[in-house]
Amino acid sequence: MIKIQRDIQGRALGVSILINNIYYPLPFVSQTKTFDFEAIQYSPTRESLRSAWQDYIVNKDPEIELADRPDLALNPLTEINWMGFASALISSATYNQIIRDTTDKNSLIRLEAMASAYAISGDNPATYPTFFYLWSQVIAGLPYVPSTEVITQLNEMADVFGMRFTFDVNCLMLLKINN
Repeated sequence: MIKIQRDIQGRALGVSILINNIYYPLPFVSQTKTFDFEAIQYSPTRESLRSAWQDYIVNKDPEIELADRPDLALNPLTEINWMGFASALISSATYNQIIRDTTDKNSLIRLEAMASAYAISGDNPATYPTFFYLWSQVIAGLPYVPSTEVITQLNEMADVFGMRFTFDVNCLMLLKINN
């Protein structure tokens, strides 16, 4: 069984697969609707997820399974959903590429700890300046500038889950004025 995370328009953003009663995110590339299993550095995990996907897709058409579903399009959430946002991020090949490539792993650890706290305890706008700063350090640690496509995907995920911020042209977080 799989779960597909979709954006507001019903496009697939991430895919998770059920293994032993736990859903594991697959390295899904939403722009091409493919999987980048080579992005998983630990080979036993890579092969386990690849095998689970191949077992699932037997006698199924991946194009149909991963097709855009405008009939499932959502209205933007009015309430902030940190758990959904965090789940979409960890299932996103885009985010996984960023966290793999950044040299600032200390800021990344702190950023993810704060996101986990928001998901468990709720939103805390008073700590956004710290959260935004940590994200800027993760981005500054990249050996490249994130593409427009990456920024668009991050903004779509933020919108779907009612986040109070957006990603600018430099992939930095900015507080939304009317949210």
